[in-house]
Amino acid sequence: MFPTKRPVGLLSEHLRLGVCLLHAMPGAVGSLRTHRGDDHVVAHHRADATLTPCQLRSGLLEPVVPGVPHLLGVIDRVECTGGALDLGGGIYHRSHPAAGDERWFATILDADTVTSIVAACPSEIEHADVSVRISADVELGACAVCVSSEAHIGLRLDEVACWLHAECLVTELAVHVARH
Repeated sequence: MFPTKRPVGLLSEHLRLGVCLLHAMPGAVGSLRTHRGDDHVVAHHRADATLTPCQLRSGLLEPVVPGVPHLLGVIDRVECTGGALDLGGGIYHRSHPAAGDERWFATILDADTVTSIVAACPSEIEHADVSVRISADVELGACAVCVSSEAHIGLRLDEVACWLHAECLVTELAVHVARH
C-alpha cells in the first residue's frame, strides 16, 4: 500500500471556502477553472455539469498518492456563479418563492466560534426574526453560514449578514495573527 495523505492542508483557503459553499447551498452552481484555463460547471441537476458539488468535494478530499494525478493538481479556482446572487465581499443572496430570503457566506472558523459570534450580535442590529444555520464541514475545515428570515426583510437581513460575516473575518484574522 502506498503512503497517502489527505490534502486538506494543501487546499488553498479560497478553494476550501468555495467548495464548502457550493456543497452546502441548495441550487448553487459553480465554475471550476483549471490551470490550463478550461472552465467546467459544478452543479446538481444540470446536463452541462462536469461534476456535482459532492463529487468535487469528495475528489478534493481523496488522499494524495505519490505518482497518481490528483484533482488538486488541476484546479486553479472554484467560484459560485449561479443559484444565488453575488452581493460582493463573499456574501450571496439566495431566494426561493416558497421560502424567505437567505444570505450565505463561508468561513474557516469552526461552528462553535461562529455560534459564539452570533450570540454576541449587538441589540442595535435588529435581528429578532433572523435565524442562522451553520453547516460545518470538518474535513474541509470550513463552515457555510446561512442567515435567513421567513419575513422578507431585505436590507435588515443584509445588515445582519454583513455584520456576522465581518465579525467572522476579523476573528479569522485574529486567529491567524495569534498563530504566527
